[in-house]
Amino acid sequence: MGALLEAKAAHPGRSAYNHLLFLAQSNGVGRRRVREVLELVGLDAVARKRTGTFSLGMGQRLGMACALLGDPATLLFDEPVNGLDPEGIIGVRTLLRSFAAEGRAVLVSSHLMAEMALTADRRHGHRRGRRRRRGGVRAQRPPTSGRQPSPPGWSSMN
Repeated sequence: MGALLEAKAAHPGRSAYNHLLFLAQSNGVGRRRVREVLELVGLDAVARKRTGTFSLGMGQRLGMACALLGDPATLLFDEPVNGLDPEGIIGVRTLLRSFAAEGRAVLVSSHLMAEMALTADRRHGHRRGRRRRRGGVRAQRPPTSGRQPSPPGWSSMN
């Protein structure tokens, strides 16, 4: 299982590449996979920058890269779009859905119900450790005429 629970868990003086390399080496994962996950989450261009200079969104992406290092069949993400700009949110949404399409189990915890309606196939509502509701989310999605809605404040380019 790969998990993103806390985005800023990297040493601020270490580069993103070196942080991932340390995790990879300590878990028997090769260097090639480090480069693959950096590219997958869009951090390949800043891989040598110190993580202490990262924005919250970049920290989220690094946390996702950590979760993906071992190429797990099950992924658990807590608030994966926290701190991301609209383009980053769409990128994470696309990435999560692609993992599910590969047959992976993707579990996401979020308080952003509208975003989850655009991302998830099923939902489970919990309160105080007990499941309160479950079901599909597709019926709750706003009509989009077969295309992604424009992020707030952006005009449609279609």
